[in-house]
Amino acid sequence: MSEQDNLTFIEAYLDNWRKNPPDLRDVFHPEGTLLPPGNLEPVDVAGAQRIVDGTRKAIPDVSLEILHWAERDGHIFIEWEMKGTIRGRKVTWRGINRNLLRGSKSLEAVSYWDRQSLFDQVGATSDGSSLSEAIEGEGL
Repeated sequence: MSEQDNLTFIEAYLDNWRKNPPDLRDVFHPEGTLLPPGNLEPVDVAGAQRIVDGTRKAIPDVSLEILHWAERDGHIFIEWEMKGTIRGRKVTWRGINRNLLRGSKSLEAVSYWDRQSLFDQVGATSDGSSLSEAIEGEGL
């Protein structure tokens, strides 16, 4: 993995969140996977796309800012902050994604973020049952 591959990936990652709708094929290798919070097994690119599409539908004004990123041992670590509005409430949450790149595309991604902080902001229970009500059953 080259420094140019790293920079190309970071730029594509940020640009992809600016698109509406985003297209994860721009950042994922065709064989890529994502392990989102709460999942025991990773999802393929199509599954990851459904998650992002659901998030966009539930939070149309969602935005992502990259706070920091670093490369170590072939992995790109991205610390990010997302903001948006859920049923009139402004919400903010932070997380970290770890991506193993093949060229400038993610072959394996793992996403870490505190779901409880988002639940608290929308008045949801820790099991997420009222979160789906708060965001009308879509995304996250």
